[in-house]
Amino acid sequence: MKPSRKWRYCHEILGISGADIHCDMDIHVGSFIEECSMKPRAHHVLEMAIKQGIDYGWARAYKHTDTPDEDLVKQEIESHIWNEIHEWFDMENENDVL
Repeated sequence: MKPSRKWRYCHEILGISGADIHCDMDIHVGSFIEECSMKPRAHHVLEMAIKQGIDYGWARAYKHTDTPDEDLVKQEIESHIWNEIHEWFDMENENDVL
């Protein structure tokens, strides 16, 4: 069976894998999404954000020195993890997270 235009749009344009799509939308040629109901898998997005934060923080700790101290490495990794989380998730109240 050929994938629907809706599935192809979610998969190819939005970059969402087939298993992650719960999509019910109306697509008009040349327009953006009119109505789309998708439920992200928060665990996967959070895992991606944490991994990227670790990678960015590690690279940042070594940006100006070949031998950063342990506290700097930890600080940079934590900072970049939170930056990535805030990039992907809206948090109305910071105290809800802590």
